[in-house]
Amino acid sequence: MENTKLKKFNIYTFFIIVSAVCGMALSLIVPISQTPDEGLHFYNMLMSYGTMELYAEEVQFMESSGMASFNDDNEVKLVDEQAYYDAGMKKYSYDLKLSDFSLSTWALKFWPGAIGFYLGVFLKMPIIVCHQMAELFALIFYIIMGVITLKLIPFRKEVMLFIMLMPMVLQQAGSINPDVIVNSCSFLATAYILHLKFREKKVGWKDIIILGLLGIELLIAKEIYVLILAGIFIIPLDHFELKIGKKFELAAFIKKFKVLFIVLMVIGTAACVYLLRNSVYGKVLLACIMQPGRTLLLFKFSVQSLKDYYLQTLVGCFGWLDTYVSYVFIMIFCLVLMYIMLFQKKEDIELSSRLTLGNRITFFVIAIAVSMLVFLAMITWSFELTKLNLNADLSAFREYLYKIVIILGVQGRYFIPILPMVLIPLGKGYEYRSKKFYVGVQLLFYLFCLGHVVKIVFVRFWG
Repeated sequence: MENTKLKKFNIYTFFIIVSAVCGMALSLIVPISQTPDEGLHFYNMLMSYGTMELYAEEVQFMESSGMASFNDDNEVKLVDEQAYYDAGMKKYSYDLKLSDFSLSTWALKFWPGAIGFYLGVFLKMPIIVCHQMAELFALIFYIIMGVITLKLIPFRKEVMLFIMLMPMVLQQAGSINPDVIVNSCSFLATAYILHLKFREKKVGWKDIIILGLLGIELLIAKEIYVLILAGIFIIPLDHFELKIGKKFELAAFIKKFKVLFIVLMVIGTAACVYLLRNSVYGKVLLACIMQPGRTLLLFKFSVQSLKDYYLQTLVGCFGWLDTYVSYVFIMIFCLVLMYIMLFQKKEDIELSSRLTLGNRITFFVIAIAVSMLVFLAMITWSFELTKLNLNADLSAFREYLYKIVIILGVQGRYFIPILPMVLIPLGKGYEYRSKKFYVGVQLLFYLFCLGHVVKIVFVRFWG
């Protein structure tokens, strides 16, 4: 009986319990609109579903609850509980109908939370309950995707678990924003690629379709992270079986004309850059390529000036980016991560050793490329803050690079989707001697993490 109970209480059950408890706690304690850009994301969600009729009442709720002006003052203040409750218990007066919906492509950014929100609206729930249902459905989606990710990843499950239970990840998982899509799909894509790499069965069209669907979600949510799918190049072409009809084998054809396909990929990439040359991001990318020295200096100055901020917003910076975990917590966080990465079970060491140096380098290069694109994308934000004309030509953009000192707007949480690509292939590790001690350390950390995070967030907003 004891062995049966232990089997049932496995890593998947543990993930479900911790992510559900911590995610729901953060969702309930952090007031509506106080996770980063949640107000803007909610507005974009209404826009993408064609239900802007609800927005006027949403503005009224934000104003009467005090959330509209909550971050305007320099002084840190608490939530007015009575005003927040009174405003939140009102219902949307607009009688929403199915015929009101007019979906755009961007609706795929928010669909888990949107299901919960619109269900609440149709059930005539109070405004605050509708928001909580949106966050709950987003969290449920994250948990389902997380369990699938843990089941698929062939080794280093504890490292993936650690990443998926990071406080910053769980805050975003239980709120209205595209991050729940980006993080879930990025984690699952990395796990699925490693799964395909190590399984005996060859990669078929079904696997390509699954990765393609994940890619579509990433492309729509935050297009930069679609590069994570390039990790499929760690799988040899011999491991693919892509039949078209009865005779033609696509993978064998690509292998035969490998050089030609590489040339076509380079030409295709260059063509994409050319087509986007007049867009804001296209001009930024070309300007940075044409001014490599200045671009590298901006990277250097940014990292030197904001490295502590990047670390804090990676590990845990809650609410409106004003509720940080302590440096003691960050130190413990890093030590536990190092311990989990340093030690693992014997089977994981054997699987990890099958990753070649080329595989590890491929993952690392992808992570670096995504990181650089994150900075490049936020250069436009720095231009806007400096009130530079984004409709100017390419030569002006090259000059703009000398009018900013650092790249503003980058947060540590933007690097969370690539963490598995960096940490999981890193080193082979050593076999742990005591499984009880290994599991016990992690259990104590997650309990400490839950208590510390819930306490500082509750004190920040509710006193």
